[in-house]
Amino acid sequence: ERQGVVSGALDYAAARGDCMYVGSAPDRGSSVQFRRALHDYTQMESDYLDAVKSFASKFQAAKVYGALYAPWIQVNDPLATGSNPTLFVPPDGHLLGVYARTEQERGIWKAPAGQQSVVRGCLNVAASFSDIQHTVLVREARVNGVRSLPGQGITVSASRTLSTDTR
Repeated sequence: ERQGVVSGALDYAAARGDCMYVGSAPDRGSSVQFRRALHDYTQMESDYLDAVKSFASKFQAAKVYGALYAPWIQVNDPLATGSNPTLFVPPDGHLLGVYARTEQERGIWKAPAGQQSVVRGCLNVAASFSDIQHTVLVREARVNGVRSLPGQGITVSASRTLSTDTR
């Protein structure tokens, strides 16, 4: 289960003290196993935001070596055929690419977020949070949003960890 994986990975990172876990919140609710289009989702975005907040709250503490991202992203599915060969997947793999590119282009000290943090290969996001919802996602859930912003593409819009102690 996702919660066990996240807990185990965060515990491992904390024990080492020299690495961090990068993961994703669960996907938005759907009635189909493989979500290929936005209309496959049945859960309202506001309910999804509440679910992400609830999930992330289980991992918050004063010092946490990890970050979560939401929502899931739509990518081309190399195995699919037919009229819609896409698939929604967890964003973590693509986001690690953003981490690597940020380190190469701007340095390890720069947060992997903002206008230059375009998620390459991403076609869409599973939920389009409003500015207010995104603020709740980041400030209350401590989850980083992946957003489609006009003129910027799909980018990482925050750089928080699950730590509640900001010192």
